[in-house]
Amino acid sequence: MRLTILGGGGFRVPLVYRALLADRAEGRVTHVTLHDVDAGRLGAIGRVLAEQAAGAADAPVVTAPTVSWPSTPSASATRSSAARPARPPTRIAENTKSAPRSASS
Repeated sequence: MRLTILGGGGFRVPLVYRALLADRAEGRVTHVTLHDVDAGRLGAIGRVLAEQAAGAADAPVVTAPTVSWPSTPSASATRSSAARPARPPTRIAENTKSAPRSASS
């Protein structure tokens, strides 16, 4: 079975992977794909998962299409246009209420 983790550079991913390493049931996860907009975080988590899998003969294979290991390119070099917002961020409008005018104005 395959598992895809969005936000795969998050600090909880090693906890999930550790649970997958302990799973011996039929139909268990054999392939994990990590996706994240931050290639640096993906690289760091990838190294942690590689250390965790070092002692396991049948550890789930881990891939991250947006980063290559062991050397991690900069985040800007690995982002695709799909990772960018479709429209510019909305700006918060400034308070347009004016102060009350005095009677003499």
